[in-house]
Amino acid sequence: MAIRTGRFYINTNDPEFAQFGSGSGLRVYRRTIEFSLPQSGGVAAQAAIGHIDIGHDSAPRLEVRTENVTSKSFDVIISTWLDTRVYGAAVVWIAHTLE
Repeated sequence: MAIRTGRFYINTNDPEFAQFGSGSGLRVYRRTIEFSLPQSGGVAAQAAIGHIDIGHDSAPRLEVRTENVTSKSFDVIISTWLDTRVYGAAVVWIAHTLE
């Protein structure tokens, strides 16, 4: 089995994530993670919250998931909704072969 891991931090200083500090409606952020794994047997990827900076005046609502997994990349999707304010988040990820 081959494994790749990583971590990234995002906050409202990034124009694509700035909407998360607004606390209004559905907000979605997408980041493509690039790596290299052998193609045989398939690849799986998971992501999780490693850190969160969130407003105290509403319920903490945050979803992190992966999509479009290949042997070369996958997308991490972070979303929140309603009145939740997220000012920053760290995401940890792991991708591995399925053999």
